Amino acid sequence: MQANRQNETPYGKKAFELSYALFRIAAHSDSLPFREYLEKQALRLLEHCSEEQVSQAKNCLVFIDYLAKMGQETGSISYRNAAILQSEINELSHLLSESGKGGKVEDVSLEGIFSHNPAKRESGKSKSESLGGTSAELPDKGSEFRQNIILDKIRQSGNCRVKDLQEILPSTSERTVRYDLQELVKKGLIERGGTGPAVFYHLAGSPPPPAIAPPLTHQEIGPEP
Repeated sequence: MQANRQNETPYGKKAFELSYALFRIAAHSDSLPFREYLEKQALRLLEHCSEEQVSQAKNCLVFIDYLAKMGQETGSISYRNAAILQSEINELSHLLSESGKGGKVEDVSLEGIFSHNPAKRESGKSKSESLGGTSAELPDKGSEFRQNIILDKIRQSGNCRVKDLQEILPSTSERTVRYDLQELVKKGLIERGGTGPAVFYHLAGSPPPPAIAPPLTHQEIGPEP
């Protein structure tokens, strides 16, 4: 067993971690077909990488990438876990590509890739806690990931209110959404408009939407003829 571990390829280690993560997420999915697809592709990926079938592993990884994106859009995978998966998929794709160039593939450090680190592991936090459910924490680039989602939504809609953004970031608190909006304003990417409950945000440099005038009162309309 020790000899097998020593001969394990770098992409084999990464494939094991990614497959493990997919099984953890599948276990928390309410959709039976989606869960079965995730588990099936996780096993296929592990099999191809263990047998050093690089081409087949790449094809399987493309399908897993599509599944992760679909799971994010349908709510089967949280935005936090989708960000973690995307990082791991990209890393494994890079390792698989490097393996086809010939020569020995340099080993890579896995520290800092997942949301945990050795210090946290010693304190009792396991990988399953980081990837098991929707409460997993984003990597260090989590705020950048959320802010990109917010920018995309504002580009599509022209303008957004906080409650509009909470609908596409259901696992993010209102306070965090407001913080991300303030950061985007500071960066000069968006601007704030309106007052009170009518506050909205639009892209910097674009004209704000016309304000909706309140209905006229009876006195302003005047007496009927």
